Amino acid sequence: GNDFTVFGQAVILTLIQLGGLGIMLFGTTLAMLMGKSLSVRSTTAVGEMLGTREPGLSPRVLKFIVIATLLIEAVGAVLLYPSLLGAPGADGTPLTQGRAVWYSVFHSISAFCNAGFSLYDLNLMEGTIRGAGWIRPLRDTGGVVLVVPVLIVLGGLGFPVLRDCGHWIRRLLHRWLHRIPHPDAASGTPRPKVHRVSLHTRVVLLATVILILGGAIVLLLVEPAASSDLPAKRIGQHRIYDDANVRSLDWPAMSPLRRAWTALFHSISARTAGFNTIDMAELSDAGKLWMCLLMVIGGSPAGTAGGMKTITVVLLLAVTWSVLRQRDEVDLFRRSVPVLVLRKAMAVAVLYLLLVAVTTMLLSVTMRGEKFIDVLFEACSACGTVGLSTGVTGKGDFLGTRLVTIAAMFLGRIGPMTLLLGLTAHVRRTRYAYAHEDVLIG
Repeated sequence: GNDFTVFGQAVILTLIQLGGLGIMLFGTTLAMLMGKSLSVRSTTAVGEMLGTREPGLSPRVLKFIVIATLLIEAVGAVLLYPSLLGAPGADGTPLTQGRAVWYSVFHSISAFCNAGFSLYDLNLMEGTIRGAGWIRPLRDTGGVVLVVPVLIVLGGLGFPVLRDCGHWIRRLLHRWLHRIPHPDAASGTPRPKVHRVSLHTRVVLLATVILILGGAIVLLLVEPAASSDLPAKRIGQHRIYDDANVRSLDWPAMSPLRRAWTALFHSISARTAGFNTIDMAELSDAGKLWMCLLMVIGGSPAGTAGGMKTITVVLLLAVTWSVLRQRDEVDLFRRSVPVLVLRKAMAVAVLYLLLVAVTTMLLSVTMRGEKFIDVLFEACSACGTVGLSTGVTGKGDFLGTRLVTIAAMFLGRIGPMTLLLGLTAHVRRTRYAYAHEDVLIG
């Protein structure tokens, strides 16, 4: 907010929007708007990315994505506006109506696209006195507490899930508005057609809820409040000035409810959003390691989030559970998962973890002397395109650290699987198989 002009901020916001939607998706949409038809190969590729293989459906799906994105971001900006109007800007002066609109739009798009960029120096930790000063910290405003997490979750769910849920809600409203009665088995009344939520949607929604709640619970357990036998931790320490005195609002000073909501916010934001209301450098090693795990998992496929993706993790756990149960097939919600999908999930997991390992090793070389947990935190944040930092990125080898971070962010955003498929696109498929022979495992 202080270093870039409005034009520079607009350029950054455009890049955030392009990165959130995906360059391939945006390019396809632009071609359609210009009246150019898609080839069969392009339609198939877009369908794979959007989670649909029905011919001729990609244009309709693309229209839904563009309309849904603009609508959600617009609603988010409207809801953020009351919290930012009159509040101090990055330079400390109160925001006028025009600047409040710009701040609202910027943070709404940044949240939905899971970018985590903020116009404030301290991200959403902002609360120090600037000009007119703050009556309360930014993290306590309604926009940050309620609107930003919802935008992050909606962007991280993925557009196939949003589209599927939209169809389900539309059918539900249709039944309610037309007062369609429930089927009566005795009278033989035919059952009205109800949209069935896909397996992908059910898995994503369940995994998202478990990760959000579980992430918050674990963070609360590893970052306890101060007690008689535990010294006060300076989590998210920043000073809030008022006319009478100076008071500190850090982690142990928070009420249990505010501490729980702060943990919930960071459980949501850690999975590639990158907004923070507490200082990541002041987390314990256990807290940083848990945040690393959430960053590695990331959001869901075909969305604005990065990471290994929730579906990949769920499939790996399902494979493990099927082995323990000695079952030949992997099933979820009474549906069998094809072997090809499981192989892809395994490949994505191996490639992504390899990317994190190589990035961590290279950053350990360029940032000698830093704690390993901080280096690992930076590597996971870069590979997942999260943006959270413990503050060590600017230390060590200036050029080397930035080159490694840039490469990790680039590869993490396009996805290791996409890169590998692109490099091996012209490899001929083998039409033969060798004799089987067992090897020892474990």
